[in-house]
Amino acid sequence: LVSWLCKLIIEANHHVTNVIPESALLICFGFILGGIIWGADKVQTFTLDPVVFFFYLLPQIILDTGYSMPNKLFFSNLGGILVYAVIGTCWNAASVGLSLWGCHKGGAMGDLDIGLLQYLLFGSLIAAVDPVAVIAVFEQVHVNEVLFIMVFGESLLNDGVTVVLFNVFDAFVSLGGSKINAVEIIKGIISFFVVAFGGSLMGFVFGLLISLLTRCTKNIQIIEPGFVFVLGYLSYLTAEMLSLSAILSIVFCGMCCQKYINANMDEKSVATVRYVMKVFANGSETIIFVFLGISAIDPTIWVWNTGFILLTLFFILVYRFIGVFVLTWILNKYRLVPLEFIDQLI
Repeated sequence: LVSWLCKLIIEANHHVTNVIPESALLICFGFILGGIIWGADKVQTFTLDPVVFFFYLLPQIILDTGYSMPNKLFFSNLGGILVYAVIGTCWNAASVGLSLWGCHKGGAMGDLDIGLLQYLLFGSLIAAVDPVAVIAVFEQVHVNEVLFIMVFGESLLNDGVTVVLFNVFDAFVSLGGSKINAVEIIKGIISFFVVAFGGSLMGFVFGLLISLLTRCTKNIQIIEPGFVFVLGYLSYLTAEMLSLSAILSIVFCGMCCQKYINANMDEKSVATVRYVMKVFANGSETIIFVFLGISAIDPTIWVWNTGFILLTLFFILVYRFIGVFVLTWILNKYRLVPLEFIDQLI
């Protein structure tokens, strides 16, 4: 309720959201709420539990994003999107992690005591791109549709790739650096592709299942939206249970069933699915950003290191600049419509 009230205040002040992204404003509201909570009770902490995030909030957002994806435009630019999402994300994660580790060895991190694997784990985490603020700006300035779908599609698949990378490096950290050899690295690489493609395939299967079931519901329209939400969520849980990419699974489930749902279901059911999905996704996004602000106020769960923060920001800007321009230069050799220099800057 508090998160939605924050959202209501933001929507009532459009002149502010034209300057500051909505996600940043929600985090600021979280700072204020966190300060009030911390001032009232310095023992009580309010953090977003990973289980709540991954099993209750994230699926709503990703399902809505996949369902809203313009499929024809997405698949016509799939090659470029995959290059940015897979190669670009791996480049960002590895380059940032290795550079921070090099600076650590040079003494730039002070008394921070973490190893190479932990830096690579952090690099995989920081390689994620939040599409919410970017897409909001794109819609305001009306960028061309190719640039829009490239950024939208990359940021969507980027989330799935990032989680897979994070899990691989997390397994390496748990295993311990001394036990990692060439065999374990090869297993990690194979695991990356199996998890990613397996999750995508799982999503297609559930998307087809939704499409088939909605063909049989013409006389019982009241249950049509239920099939979409329950089976969409089940695609996420099934992929998670099988250690596949749950994010990619629910993304491709939404994309696959989108066209057939519109053709198979009653207009009222289609409208219900669309609006309920938007409500859940928007509510989940708002809660996540507000909790980010609340969590940041509690000094018991973080440590401030100026060198680490500044170097991270610097390396993110530098390596993403390099990655985008190099990958775009390669892609433009094979694209019918090359990406312009201004598109690359954006």
